[in-house]
Amino acid sequence: MNEGKIAVNRILWISRHPIRDEQLSELHDIFGMYSVAQVSRTFKSAAEIVVLAEEMEATEIVAILPLHLMAQLTQTRYKPIRAVMHRHVDPETGGVTFLHSHFERVERVDVVTVPLVRSFTPGGTRRLDQREIRVEASRLQPKNQG
Repeated sequence: MNEGKIAVNRILWISRHPIRDEQLSELHDIFGMYSVAQVSRTFKSAAEIVVLAEEMEATEIVAILPLHLMAQLTQTRYKPIRAVMHRHVDPETGGVTFLHSHFERVERVDVVTVPLVRSFTPGGTRRLDQREIRVEASRLQPKNQG
């Protein structure tokens, strides 16, 4: 019997950036009562993140992560949330600030790529064309000023 208990969402916040007041306010608008624990460290895999989330009984994960980790997380029971930020450049000083826009849930990550090297050796390692490298290196040599 859970009479009298208030459900509280537990949010694991993975980021090196501090949580902003406007983000805390928006999380309250989205989830109601919640608690948040910020973790600022490097993860090798989504499995590590899931273990941590389960240990702290997290109901949600808000994260700034590399694409491959975000993609891995979408394959778990957690669908990560990301904070969308707008970049603002002060025209007078050139200073950059980031303004919180909103949160969005990441359902999946699809990245389509095209290799930019000429060939691959067996096993997938890259082999560059040596002639191209020499040509590029010769372009970087300073011209004789004599």
